Amino acid sequence: VILILTKLYDFNLGAVTESSLWRSTDYGSTYSKLNDKVGSRTVLSYLYVCPTNKQKILMLSDPEVESAVLISSDEGASFEKYPINFNVLSLLFHPAQENWILAYSHDYKLYSSMNFGKEWQLVHENVMPGRFYWAVMGLDRESDVVHIETRIAKGRECCTSVCCCSRTRRTPLPLI
Repeated sequence: VILILTKLYDFNLGAVTESSLWRSTDYGSTYSKLNDKVGSRTVLSYLYVCPTNKQKILMLSDPEVESAVLISSDEGASFEKYPINFNVLSLLFHPAQENWILAYSHDYKLYSSMNFGKEWQLVHENVMPGRFYWAVMGLDRESDVVHIETRIAKGRECCTSVCCCSRTRRTPLPLI
């Protein structure tokens, strides 16, 4: 299966005004437009493929129009839309657990999902851009540990992906 996301940029408005999702099941010989499956008025921003299960697709809608994730577990043959209450700047998939995702927002907040984007929980605020990562296999005992570096004086912390409260904090790994 090949998926292609196209966007129409309006130079007068300075924004993407529409998008189309195309899917091929014959190695690119033919494509079908999937806008009716994602919502004809939905403007899509990004398309992600789960690195540990290529059948799972996650797409982000344009936050200027609506904040939502669209999820497929059948290589894009169907999608379910889930609203979110934050704007995603970047996603980080867990290296072994196909349903675990970290999402970093424009306001320096880190969220986690344990069900491939259907629900999100705030892990921590004031997280430095690009300074968070999942547990390191062979070094961390639990696979749900998240290493983060914060923008405030606390420095680096380790938390579980479910919450970053005093009972789940751990000693961080040294910086490399």
